[in-house]
Amino acid sequence: MRPSMQRLRRALIELAPRIYAESRLLRNLRMLDLGSGVDPGEMPIPSSDSGKWFSVHPGSRWGGHDRTAWFHAVIEAPDAWLAQLDEGEQAVVLRLLLGRGSEFGWPEGLLYVNG
Repeated sequence: MRPSMQRLRRALIELAPRIYAESRLLRNLRMLDLGSGVDPGEMPIPSSDSGKWFSVHPGSRWGGHDRTAWFHAVIEAPDAWLAQLDEGEQAVVLRLLLGRGSEFGWPEGLLYVNG
């Protein structure tokens, strides 16, 4: 039996608020543009103390064809989230929308946690 569109729509409306029950904005996001033709896997992670980093905000333009950039931010999960993790009830997810550029397609990303 195939569910009707109305049943699917109702289920999605009910499920949507539970997908990301709580969220925090990522503040103090900084970027270091390395240029074109640079393979990030071939170089060490740049020091976050370097003066070449600059702040980026939602809606900022960045990137381009075959360009590499590093992003850096420090975030902490609230104690309530960590307590839920210890109890095995929830998961903490980083949802970072990198954007979409018509001139270079979808950006790719790698995430390093705690270095």
